[in-house]
Amino acid sequence: MRSTLYENSDHALTLAYLTDHGVISLKAGRQYIPYQGFPNQRMDVTKNDSRFADLRYEASYGWGDLTAKASWRSVEHVMNFLEDKPSGSPAGMPMNSDGRDLRASMFATLPRADGGAVRLGVEAH
Repeated sequence: MRSTLYENSDHALTLAYLTDHGVISLKAGRQYIPYQGFPNQRMDVTKNDSRFADLRYEASYGWGDLTAKASWRSVEHVMNFLEDKPSGSPAGMPMNSDGRDLRASMFATLPRADGGAVRLGVEAH
């Protein structure tokens, strides 16, 4: 019989500052899973380390609204065999993947006289 097991640690922190026109906020966190065993699967998670940071500014001015965002994400994910599963070889069969994501955007919403709005912006990934 194969065992189920896991360990998981999640942490997040949000800081915010109220300005005359809006809010600036920063949220950052980490999820760390050193192992996660699955009895119905051949492979297990032997490491999952994820980190993120999100910066956001939302404001209203006389000419319209402004939203600016920037975010960063990093994930290191490793799968292999935990001790209660036969690996077939001394080194096992590791599957490693790393991901990084960086993005930013800025949008302005300008009201129109007819009640509509025009939205202008830019974003990069």
